[in-house]
Amino acid sequence: MDCLSDCLTTPPRILFFVVALALVMLPVAVRLNLVALSERNLSRQASNLNGIINGFRGYYAANVVARAREAEGNVQTLHNHHQVKGAIPVPATLSIELGETVHDAQNHVGYRFVSDYPFLGQPSHDLPPLKRGRLLLSAAATPLPLH
Repeated sequence: MDCLSDCLTTPPRILFFVVALALVMLPVAVRLNLVALSERNLSRQASNLNGIINGFRGYYAANVVARAREAEGNVQTLHNHHQVKGAIPVPATLSIELGETVHDAQNHVGYRFVSDYPFLGQPSHDLPPLKRGRLLLSAAATPLPLH
C-alpha cells in the first residue's frame, strides 16, 4: 500500500497522467453508455410497434375481412357490427376497438379515440380542461377536407 501511495504522490507526472487519461476517457464512456441506452430504447419501441401492428392485423382479419366474407355480397357498416352477420365496423367503432386491441396487446401503450360528439352506444368522455383545450386546438388547426 505504501508503494502505491509513493508511486502516485512522489512523481506528480504519473498522477497527472492518470487524471488526464481519466478525463479524456470520460466522454468515451458516456458515449458508449448513451449508445447502449439508445439501442435498448429503440429495440423496446420496435417490439411495441410490432405488437401494435400485429394487433391491428388480427383485428382487421377478424372484424373486417372475415365478416365481409360471410356477408355474401351484402356488407353493411354498423356501429353494432358484432350483432349483425356480415356487418363491418364504422370508422369510429373501428378506432375505438383498435384502441382496446392496442391496450390489450401492449399494457404500457395507450390509445384513446376521443371526439366532441358522443358515439351511438358509447359513453361520452369527461376530459380534464387541459385535454379538452388540446382537443379544441387540434380541431381548429386541422383543415376540413373538401369533397
